[in-house]
Amino acid sequence: MIDWTVKLGDLIQIGFIIGGAFGLYFNIRGSVKELKLTMGFVQKSFEDKTEAQNEKIDRQAEEISKLGNLVVLVGRYEERMSALQEDVKELRHGRGFVIDKTIQLGGAG
Repeated sequence: MIDWTVKLGDLIQIGFIIGGAFGLYFNIRGSVKELKLTMGFVQKSFEDKTEAQNEKIDRQAEEISKLGNLVVLVGRYEERMSALQEDVKELRHGRGFVIDKTIQLGGAG
């Protein structure tokens, strides 16, 4: 048989259960709000750092491109220096066009 009578202890117990449920709800609700706020800050910080990293990578790519151009220029100058050294060697061996300063060209003089 079911006892349908309500006792004061039963009402107090139900009140504590309902009060605990409300307390848990508001505690979790506050924690969720705080977590959302923290995640927003983390996401914003991550986006800022990602943007800064992308800008830094772009600047480094430009610098590497400039260094590549510089390497090409140095290579060209090295080729010119090698050609000049070869010309000087040829002139030292008597091959090439060398004019004495005391000789005038053109027959007039």
